[in-house]
Amino acid sequence: MNRLRTTMIIVFCAYIGYVVAGLIFGKMVEYDDFMELEKDNTQVGLAYFLLYAGAWLSLLAVLVAGLPIAYAAARQAIATNHRRRLWLFAVPPFSLAVWLGYTRLITNTAIGKLSFWAQKGVIWDRGIFAGLFLLAAIASAGAISLLVLRSEIDQRFFRFARIPAVITTLAMALTLGSILAWGITARAAAPDLFIEHNGILASDTTQSWLLVLVMMALAVLVAALALLRGLLPRQGASAAPSPNYGV
Repeated sequence: MNRLRTTMIIVFCAYIGYVVAGLIFGKMVEYDDFMELEKDNTQVGLAYFLLYAGAWLSLLAVLVAGLPIAYAAARQAIATNHRRRLWLFAVPPFSLAVWLGYTRLITNTAIGKLSFWAQKGVIWDRGIFAGLFLLAAIASAGAISLLVLRSEIDQRFFRFARIPAVITTLAMALTLGSILAWGITARAAAPDLFIEHNGILASDTTQSWLLVLVMMALAVLVAALALLRGLLPRQGASAAPSPNYGV
């Protein structure tokens, strides 16, 4: 398999993990107390602004890199009469719709309003929520990766994607650093918020914040290592002696 193609797929999968972590963080800070802290504290507000800047920048870079590749894959599938591959494009929106539907069910229905999380089914329902979330992320990344792997795409598309992939990784790192700074400044300004259960699905706030940091750090590390391995020239490749047929 072409090394550059593999690199782009790994960076894309790392980006999906980064998005999952970002969604967990977004769910955690949707409480009014956090929103008020963002408005009242300049440092917290700045960290919050920078993490969103990183998120939007990474999304833009992924679109710039990925849309031409996706277009080429779709065009190749149609040209070679492999239209069934086009169904793989439907996996990400369908997976997201299923997860969002379940989230709405447990938060906006009478079940959620009756302190459902405090009852015996809490572990079961949180497990379903997390499981669907993880499954949606894996299915989305797997479907697009499979589509790219099965398609004969001109290498020019992958070469074009190199710079956006680097920008994506740097933007992911910016978001990671911003969430770290957000947590430190928010804890200093309002420590009471971090000893409550304001995390994802009313879990411990500090644990949710640390979980997001770990997930994002892994995503950034995987993307960075893939870029280093895929974009840097292989050692010894240029130093290999050419055969001398005149001897």
